[in-house]
Amino acid sequence: QRAVSGSVKARLGVNFVMASKTTRLITVHRQRALPADDDASVQLTVKQLLAEAGNYHVSSDSLGVGAVVWDAGDVLAQFICSHPRLFAGKSFLDLGSGTGIAGIVAGIVGCSEIFLTDHESLRDLCMSNVSHAMEKLSDDAGATARLSKVEFEEYWWGGGLPEKIREKRSSEFFDIICASDDLYDSDAFPALLSSLTSITKGETLVVFSYKRRMDKREIPFFEQLSEVFRLAVVSLTSHPCEPYTETYIILAGRRGGSVDLLLRRGFL
Repeated sequence: QRAVSGSVKARLGVNFVMASKTTRLITVHRQRALPADDDASVQLTVKQLLAEAGNYHVSSDSLGVGAVVWDAGDVLAQFICSHPRLFAGKSFLDLGSGTGIAGIVAGIVGCSEIFLTDHESLRDLCMSNVSHAMEKLSDDAGATARLSKVEFEEYWWGGGLPEKIREKRSSEFFDIICASDDLYDSDAFPALLSSLTSITKGETLVVFSYKRRMDKREIPFFEQLSEVFRLAVVSLTSHPCEPYTETYIILAGRRGGSVDLLLRRGFL
């Protein structure tokens, strides 16, 4: 088997050595209430199924790389934990949940309503990881109560929310929408743009965890997105995930909305 060079690994955005393992240990750094408080980090064991799937490519009979923790997923998890006030008490929708790590961390920091979405084939993996996190956090009644309400629904991008999600909610919109490494496949860009314009309003904050790979295909996506949304790149200097090369958190809010105002004033 031909070795993969470091530069290629960096572009892929997934560590296949770690991805080939059946579990991945993720340490999330919870913000301390006071400087003198004990270490607030939590170690989560996340189940992965790449090895079980048998290959590294997404196909009709394989979970493929959707069943592992990508670098961008780890970065997003750390960002959520580093900004609990941004997420606490908010409704949360995750686009392309994979292993479910973003939704799990959203529950830890206090999101009041959490929906994970991906292909139906990933439902069992996502919900198994949520259940395991609840066991790990059994001494945190608030987190376990929030995680017990996590829902998973299949969502194929390209329009509004699936009917099953709309039926379960009083509002058509979420406070926060997260998208971790959803720009991996450029063929999905039009559908993703369509969904983002359909399921957001002025009060919706979109959080991208973006792995930079090919400017010539990704820059046009952000140019189209910026026609409707204001974008702001968050500095990850001294961030726990700083070693991940060319991975960025990008915040977005619809132009003319309240999130747009906060982004323009630098409050987010």
